[in-house]
Amino acid sequence: MEQAAYDQAWGSPQVTRYADASFEYRVGHMMCTERSGVGAEKPLHTVCQFTGPVFLGVTTPRGRYVFQPPRSSAARVGVIDGEARCVLIPRFKMNDRR
Repeated sequence: MEQAAYDQAWGSPQVTRYADASFEYRVGHMMCTERSGVGAEKPLHTVCQFTGPVFLGVTTPRGRYVFQPPRSSAARVGVIDGEARCVLIPRFKMNDRR
């Protein structure tokens, strides 16, 4: 999704800062944690899950990233080395353990 289209999208973004990133989403709920990475140093990276975000914006020290998951889809965003990556995941409830 392009930034201009994201800026014109419907709804007011809910903004949450977690670790060194800022997350915006328009619909649903989110939860975040830090996970250890892979390799000798195993640095921590941020992982956030969204129940049905429709539009996602992520700002990190390395840039701005926008995503548009399909409606009614849950998504997981990882921030690794300052870059945001988004994948679709099975729908979940906030009290689910993942």
